[in-house]
Amino acid sequence: MKYKTKSVTIADLLDPMACWILGAGASYDCDSSNELMLPLTCDMMPPDLVKERLSEELTRFIENGLLPGSTVQEALGHRIENTIDCIRGLCFDQNPTVVEAATYCLETIVSVIADNLSLWQVVVAKGTGKGFGAENYLWLSSHVCSNPSLSLITLNYDELLDTTFRIARHWDLANPIQYGAWENAVTAFIEKRVPLQEESGVFVKLHGTLRLYSCHNPCCSMYREPVEVRKPNELEIIGIVPGGEPHEKCINCAKSLHELILPPGHNKTQGEGAYFDFVYSKATQALANASVWIALGYSFPDYDLDMRELMSNALELRNTTSSDRHRMLIFDPNALAIGERLTAAFGPLLEPVCIKETFSGLVKKITNS
Repeated sequence: MKYKTKSVTIADLLDPMACWILGAGASYDCDSSNELMLPLTCDMMPPDLVKERLSEELTRFIENGLLPGSTVQEALGHRIENTIDCIRGLCFDQNPTVVEAATYCLETIVSVIADNLSLWQVVVAKGTGKGFGAENYLWLSSHVCSNPSLSLITLNYDELLDTTFRIARHWDLANPIQYGAWENAVTAFIEKRVPLQEESGVFVKLHGTLRLYSCHNPCCSMYREPVEVRKPNELEIIGIVPGGEPHEKCINCAKSLHELILPPGHNKTQGEGAYFDFVYSKATQALANASVWIALGYSFPDYDLDMRELMSNALELRNTTSSDRHRMLIFDPNALAIGERLTAAFGPLLEPVCIKETFSGLVKKITNS
């Protein structure tokens, strides 16, 4: 199917009932200059960060047909999310040797990604030293705070967007209602309490967050169960206030905890599954209540069955029909290909409007209008 770039007005983009969806392309497009940009997921694990043992273990898994791709570079490149999910599943293998190797691989990959993201978000946040660097994130944060009914779903793990909300709250610049509700809901989830029902739009982190952790010790009763070690200080992510210890410890077994990075897939523990149920119910609510969906930098890959099911459930809740197609604005340099994938998946229920534009480019056009 061929798409023509349809006109999108500023009013469309400023719709107070919209639901914004942020993918990796938005997360790493944080400034119009190339100086502050980190390569996309395919370069999150460059060769110099791949430890020798990790390479050896992944090679054995690949040779035995247990991982996607034919090389380690491919497994840690554009297939990295598939790789993580497969390794999560191998952690339950009947062979103790496989379990030990898979556990090592999972811990190592998660640690490298988390360390890389932690360093990157500090660099981006500090910018050139003349204020917060990610101006497009500041704009989006301000837009969300100004529209309590607006929702925002991010599929990224980093805390850069979180920091913009904390800055607004710390300096009394705005009231981040959606983000405050998210923080309270996460704490209630960890404490196994029923969270308060939001009366505003929704903020949700769908695929995990650097704020939460889990224990990767297979012998621990809290194995891969999301935990909240401590609440972050308002400004610590951007380096104004020092962060915590490099490796938090499990209160049950005293082993090092690892950041909660949960890309799409079906190989989840009971605790990870509970987190998915928690965030997906919120995301379904956000999408179902939104007048329009606005996607920034998310490719909607075929393997992300979780996200596709979520969107399908939201369309069903809206009673969407072919005569009342739901509008979705897609901003990405590869927007046309994304639109074709979504049309193949949802047919006449979805009306993709494809615009070849980056997050920073979009914000510039809005602010200059």
